[in-house]
Amino acid sequence: MRGERVAWRDEIHGEHTYRLNGWESMHWVTDGHRKLVWWSGSGIE
Repeated sequence: MRGERVAWRDEIHGEHTYRLNGWESMHWVTDGHRKLVWWSGSGIE
């Protein structure tokens, strides 16, 4: 916001919670080229 240059991350993580037969949370991580998604409740990747 002040116009300063800053280093940026190489990866970013996100998560989302939704309701489908109970609560399930989805997490993902990406480097901008590849993305890994996993469902923490079931362990599916």
